Formats: sequence, structure tokens, C-alpha cells
Amino acid sequence: MRLPVYPDLYHHEDDYLRRFVDPVMEEAGRQGAYVLLTWHGQGNPLTGQHEQVAWRHTPPWRGNPTNPDERAAQSALSTMARRYRGAPHVLYGIFSEPAYITWEAWRPVAERLIDAVRAEHPDAVVFVPGVDWGYDLSGALADPVRRPNIVYETHPYPKKGEAWKTWTPELASRAPVFIGEWGFEPYPGTPSLETYGRDLLAFSGRYGLGWIAWVWSETWQPALLDRWEGFRPTAYGRFVRDALRAR
Repeated sequence: MRLPVYPDLYHHEDDYLRRFVDPVMEEAGRQGAYVLLTWHGQGNPLTGQHEQVAWRHTPPWRGNPTNPDERAAQSALSTMARRYRGAPHVLYGIFSEPAYITWEAWRPVAERLIDAVRAEHPDAVVFVPGVDWGYDLSGALADPVRRPNIVYETHPYPKKGEAWKTWTPELASRAPVFIGEWGFEPYPGTPSLETYGRDLLAFSGRYGLGWIAWVWSETWQPALLDRWEGFRPTAYGRFVRDALRAR
């Protein structure tokens, strides 16, 4: 599962990890599940540029819930790696979605964030997202991340197009590639859920890509749930449920 840690909530809520993350980690350990613990920064970690979301000032959010600040990310990743270094089922996502930044500028930042994790947990498996909101990993072909034991992560939503399928096969032949988020909403001009979902699953199977569907919610989009009560799924949620059952 993917477990996001939202930067400004983390910094404003007392004892965040004990209250909100530890229970998930404990249950995942009992269930034999891996957790991709992700610092959910979005934007440019060098300049601070980020998307101005309409809900940022509504409770419980604190003005900039996906704050991209690099120093804040380094501090939190260090704390999380130190806390969970004895848990082999915990994987580390260093940043959710770099944006407004080139791969050339992002790659050194990614390495510094990896180093923050590895200083506390030398054997940690770390996931590195692409630029353009986690989507674009093409820069890693000519300029790979200069750290061992990493997984490249892409977020191929329908509105992003199909370019990710051009660079992924070559990159996946060199290093692990993972679909850290995918989901479906009926944007104009995009294929149907069945077409898009089946093509994505077939492509991921062909090149050995793991995947996580986003998001376990009835309000955030693309929602896997139609309602929390009874965990009733949407059509997209049913598609994902059936795909998981078939694995």
C-alpha cells in the first residue's frame, strides 16, 4: 500500500508518526503487506513553487499540505527511516510528485533525499519519482540516479498520455520501475476505464512493473470508493479489486 505523509500536517500535528503511521505499520506487518511510506511533497523543492489548491486552508490542512521544501523533506525522511529501520516491510518514497523542475535539477535533489534516508537506514529500498508530477522518467536514461538499490517511480494517469511507454522498457531493463500511482477519471479524449486499465495492466505485466492504484477515498479523485460504509467501490474500484484478486 502507499501511505502518504503530508508535509504541513506532519509538522503541525503532535506525535504524527505514533498517532497516524505506527498503527498502519503494525497492521501491515501482521498482514504481510509492504508499505510505501511516501513524503507527499509536490512541486519544486528548490524554488518552493507549488500548486495552489482550493482546499489548502480548510481543516485539517495547514496552508500548504504538499509543501515541497527540500530541508523539511530531508528532516522528515531521516526521522522516518530512523523510526522504521527495523521494519523490513517499510519502503521509502522520497517525494510524491516533483513539478516545475527539470530532471537535470531534480536528480541531485533526489540523491540528497536518498542520502537522508540511508544515513539512518543504509539498506532501505528507496523510490525515486519522475518529474512532471511524478510522471516523466525519460531523463534517467541518460542521467541515472547515482545511488544503488533504488526503484524508479512513475504516475501514468490517462490525461498524461502514452509517452511513458516509450522510455519505460529501456529503463526497466536497467533498474526496477514501479507505477507508484495510477487511476482513472473520464477525461475528454481519454479511453474508457476498461481499455485504459487493461492496457496498463498488460503493459506492467510485460515489463515486470508493480503498481498501486490511487486513491482509497470516497471524496478525493480518482476515488476507489463510492462510500466509506461497507467500503462500497466505484466502477474504478471494482476494476482494481478484480485485478488484485486475479493476481
